Amino acid sequence: MAFGTGTFQSVGGAVSDLLSSQATGSALRLKAQGSDVEGINYTEAAALAGQNAEFTRQSTDVKQAMADRAIYKGMGATQVGISGSGFTNSGSALDLLRMGASEGALQHQLIGQQGLITEEGYKVQQQSFTRLAAYSHMAADAQRDAGDTAERNGYINSGIKAATAIASIFL
Repeated sequence: MAFGTGTFQSVGGAVSDLLSSQATGSALRLKAQGSDVEGINYTEAAALAGQNAEFTRQSTDVKQAMADRAIYKGMGATQVGISGSGFTNSGSALDLLRMGASEGALQHQLIGQQGLITEEGYKVQQQSFTRLAAYSHMAADAQRDAGDTAERNGYINSGIKAATAIASIFL
């Protein structure tokens, strides 16, 4: 093969491989930056979900304390009403107090259960965001590696085609 169209084709192929591999490598590294940003956003979302779980726990404690206060206030008012009417704490009066205490305990449990459900939802959300953040960073690493590999392979292919072009001049 002498100097001719084959030589120009090899040189053109070498330049094409070199430029396309650099473009592919750059595009993959840019995509990796986007995946890293996505991972950062998921990490922030996970932190906020954790804070929401803690706020829910604190809010539930406050709501239960308020419910307990209302229960004791109601029972106190019932006792005052019973005593003020001249009755003793027996029979129907005790039934009224027992019913008030029972309803109050039920309300206390209901508030606590709803708080636990909401808190657990935020914890699951936090775990999910944490896993998504890890996946995004893992994807970014893979994209960077793929970009480096594409560029390296382009240099190799380009070198082979350039060597072919040079050899064609002398053969």
